[in-house]
Amino acid sequence: MNHPSRFSVTVSVLSGIVHVAALLALFEVLEYTTIDTPIWVGVFSLFAFVQVAVPVLVSAHTRLLAPAGGVVALFAGVGIAELSTAGAQNLFDMYVMSTITGVTVGLVLFAGVVEFVLRRGYALGTGGLRNLPRIPESRRVVIATAAGLVGVPASVLGFFFGGPGTALIVLFFATAAAAIPLRAVCQGGFVTPLGPFVLIVPYVLYGHAFYMAEISGMGLLLLGPAALLSVLAWKLERWVRSRNNGWDGTGFADRNGTR
Repeated sequence: MNHPSRFSVTVSVLSGIVHVAALLALFEVLEYTTIDTPIWVGVFSLFAFVQVAVPVLVSAHTRLLAPAGGVVALFAGVGIAELSTAGAQNLFDMYVMSTITGVTVGLVLFAGVVEFVLRRGYALGTGGLRNLPRIPESRRVVIATAAGLVGVPASVLGFFFGGPGTALIVLFFATAAAAIPLRAVCQGGFVTPLGPFVLIVPYVLYGHAFYMAEISGMGLLLLGPAALLSVLAWKLERWVRSRNNGWDGTGFADRNGTR
């Protein structure tokens, strides 16, 4: 994999700076006064910068759309949360901001892996992709690594709620919720298992990160049902395909070149 170009780095840095400025401007408009020391301004700005700069760098360098698209969704979500009555300035809590940073980077990089697998398997504009890292031959390595990008920051969130035991449970559920739909995509281009992940996992993780001090953390257990729903969706899509045209995804898996 080639090093990022000056253009990619410049776009990434500028995007991060714009995100920091936009958040600070938003909070100024809302008359938040909890950032009252230069040190905390620096810490907050660093987290906000990383949230956007890393995904944008990935998109600019590889031409994958999902990482940068996730940034847009993130800022929209922050704006909605902070403009709502429930916002309550929770983003200023260091634990909240650090957790959101980890969750965001993990989710958007996972989305980038999913996008790459789908585009290569279905031959959707792969000629436009650039500078992609070498994909391991083992499908298990790809799935475990990508799912870990979701599971590890989720486990940190679980630790804040209930210590090491809760962290391990959340790690298992979150990793499974990501690994199952990715495995379905890798094996045959099955897309419906991504539905439960998209609808449940970001909502649960961001909801618990934003309102860490106000809720019990029991909602993190919804990550388990998300994994189960992905399994059911996978089986249903496989059954529908077999009934209609008999395609089991073999060609898709062959184009992705993993086993």
